[in-house]
Amino acid sequence: MVFYSRMGKIQEKLKMVQTLAPKENIEVWLLELEDIMKQTVKKYSKDAANSIIIDNRLEVAMDDYLRCPSQCALMGMQMYWTYNCEAFIFTKFKMEQTGQKKSK
Repeated sequence: MVFYSRMGKIQEKLKMVQTLAPKENIEVWLLELEDIMKQTVKKYSKDAANSIIIDNRLEVAMDDYLRCPSQCALMGMQMYWTYNCEAFIFTKFKMEQTGQKKSK
């Protein structure tokens, strides 16, 4: 089971994390479908973020990004940037606390 995301001329196909057969009344079925769609996007987002943060190198993870939906890949890059900014700020703070100066 798949669903499509469309941005401009680009159409992305996402394979759902589980299948769903229409049953009961339409309202229940659509709520279940919505939940599965959310789980699917969450899985793709988590995979994109993990691939870049674990590898800690943008170049290595680009192949994984090409397999991800564009919004998930963008989110992964933003997490990578935030992760590195946080690491820099933490290191700078620790150095200031211990009185060390960074060598150039």
